[in-house]
Amino acid sequence: GDLVQDPKLGLTIAGKTLEQYFINNDKKWEALQALNIQPASKTLVLDMGKRVIYAHDKMEGLWLINRQTLGIVNDDDMGLWTTNGLEQKYLDNVRMRVDTPTLYIADKLNLFNP
Repeated sequence: GDLVQDPKLGLTIAGKTLEQYFINNDKKWEALQALNIQPASKTLVLDMGKRVIYAHDKMEGLWLINRQTLGIVNDDDMGLWTTNGLEQKYLDNVRMRVDTPTLYIADKLNLFNP
């Protein structure tokens, strides 16, 4: 397949985006490996749901402080559009905990293999 860097779509293979090529290919990962495209490896180093009470929908930023410490900033969805207009987002059903920016520090992690 022809690999072309498209200015709007990024890497294309035979005119398809990487995602389109992957989804429409029966060989999936093998097809990408044949083009010398390797997926990035990943290892779970922190489960925010188990480490802290993380009521937010998603993370917005990660800060690598050192080899064992991460800073995590939540995505503060300050307001949501509803049928009544813009409303504050709360983290609980009783509407007491406002979704505000919070920096979490997680330490004693194994972020790098020695």
